[in-house]
Order: sequence, then C-alpha cells, then structure tokens
Amino acid sequence: MAIDTIKIQSPSVTIEVVEAVKSLSSSKNRIFMRAECGEIENVFTTSNLKGSYDANISIKTNHYKLSRKNGSSIKEPCEPYLTVECSVHKARIGHNVSGGSSDIIECVEWLVKYISTAIGSIELPPAQKWTVRQIDTAEMFQLASFDAVECWFKGLRLGDYYRKRPIHRYGGHGIQIGGHTTCLKFYHKGVEFRKHDRKRLAKIKIPLTKLEQIQSLADKTLRVEVSIKSQKLDYDFGHRPQVAETSTSVHHLST
Repeated sequence: MAIDTIKIQSPSVTIEVVEAVKSLSSSKNRIFMRAECGEIENVFTTSNLKGSYDANISIKTNHYKLSRKNGSSIKEPCEPYLTVECSVHKARIGHNVSGGSSDIIECVEWLVKYISTAIGSIELPPAQKWTVRQIDTAEMFQLASFDAVECWFKGLRLGDYYRKRPIHRYGGHGIQIGGHTTCLKFYHKGVEFRKHDRKRLAKIKIPLTKLEQIQSLADKTLRVEVSIKSQKLDYDFGHRPQVAETSTSVHHLST
C-alpha cells in the first residue's frame, strides 16, 4: 500500500512565506527535478486539483478559518496559514504506477522541504506540526494482461448502490463509491496513465523506452484507492490530527 494524494494545513506562517507562495503560484512556476523516469516537471497552482489524476501541486494561502456559531459556519480572520494538496507519489517520481511510500510522516516531511526549496529556501513550520486533512492510499494488483484487467471489470455484478452509497461507473474500466468520510475507487491504471500522465511525461521528453515500460506495467494493473477525508480523520483522532500523531503506516486509517 502506498500514499498518493495528501492534503495538509500548516500552522500560522510569516508574511514572508505568504508573499513567496503567492509569487510562486502567480507565475505558474515550474520546478524541474531528477526522478526515477528522468527530469520531471512539477507545476504549482492556487486552484483545486481536478481529480486524483492531477499532477499539479495546489498551494493556497488562507487568512480565515471556519467556526460554528448558533449552528452556522462563519469565517473569522486569523493568522495566515497554508493549505497544500498533491499526489506526493507523482511529485517525487513523475507517476504513480509503481513504488511509493506508506510512511505518512516521511511523505509530509519530503513535501514541506520541497516546497521550502521551491519558494527560495524560506523556512516553513516543522512538517510534524502540520495538520492532516485528507490521505489517499492505493493498492496495486498486477494481473496477467490488459485484457485480464478489463475482464475483471466485466465480471463485476454490482447494483446501483453499495451500503446506500451510489456507485458511479466510468466506461468499462472504473468505478467509484463516494461518501462523506471515505471514497473508494477501482480503475484500470493502464487506461488512466495513457490518458493523463503519459501525455504529460512525453511533453518533457521522457525517453520513449521508459514510457513504454511504465505503460506496459500500468496495462496489467488494477488500482484500488481509498480517500480518507477530514471527517473520518477528525472522528478517529477526536480532533484535527497533526502529522506527528499519525502512524507511519496507513493501514489502520483506512479500516
């Protein structure tokens, strides 16, 4: 099991950090780094991620916090803080077909250090003091062939709901079961990689032989993702958990 997308919030940050982050995002800065598949490109944005396939790093500055009064949510001014969301897996190696870490603390420490470097080596709050707002974990199953993965989906016998949750289908190669606390997805990684990450990696001239190796592996991969949302994290921990409180293994969180 590996961690894919995470969403974290920082403690309060300085105005220097706020200005550096705004400058990074507004310029649509692209940071190149050496990785497993060659030199990859990471793009910083202030927009929300389009989906789990999005390889951008979303980083936002916030000056308000939500609080409850008289049964309603209201915004209240506060010290500035950052919200960061991205696929750590893709940010580190360019794709999420294989590899990846299951250590939450190590992943966040890498991401905070990476962002600090990207904004000009400006120091950010210690990684372990950030709060965790979402964790997506994934399990990859290697089947015999592309057709074997397609046959797995064809063999499913599902209705329109699972435990009162609607089941959304994506062609013959993906299903999603949403929810307020968790979201479960099954999909053919080969189809998803060809549609999204392969095109992105090809644009920055990843060697064709390397792309074909990754595509071949993805074509035989059935990927299962569990998105653990803030509601479940807050319920399980009894409060907004800091990174330091989370286990180095994500298995118990997804149960």
